[in-house]
Amino acid sequence: MRILLLFLFTAVFSVLAHAQRDLVEVTQGLKNYNTMVSALKSTGLVDDLRGGGPLTVLAPTDEAFEQLNASERNALFQSGNENALARLLTYHLLPGLHTAGDILKAVRENGNRATFKTLEGGELTATIRGDALYFIDEQGRESKWISTDHRASNGTLHALDAVLLPAD
Repeated sequence: MRILLLFLFTAVFSVLAHAQRDLVEVTQGLKNYNTMVSALKSTGLVDDLRGGGPLTVLAPTDEAFEQLNASERNALFQSGNENALARLLTYHLLPGLHTAGDILKAVRENGNRATFKTLEGGELTATIRGDALYFIDEQGRESKWISTDHRASNGTLHALDAVLLPAD
């Protein structure tokens, strides 16, 4: 009984402690998101993710950024192109809190497709294939959901295996 109580206390404490960190701190605390954090800093979006909210971050991993072709990567991360990078990043931000359960429910209730408006102003479509959820951007590129519900004090973060691109 003591072990069960200790386990429950530890689990509850962990969730509460995690929820006290903002979206930037949660992203920084996760392994494999250095490119995302760097991009947020270079565009000045860090302050936006520290305050306000709630927001839902669809965060590409470092490997996802590496999958961009060289010209896309260079164009985004070249000095002077902060506006293009900021546009890409805000395309990965959804206003409001969208937990994994909320997104899955929306997809299931809408014929296996749900559309979400991004802060950039574009749209992303979520769909389920097999046992995986995918987000599809306005160019038809897909990104698989690889981990979900990294909670923060001002929102939540879901990890993606590919970078999504807004319409031209």
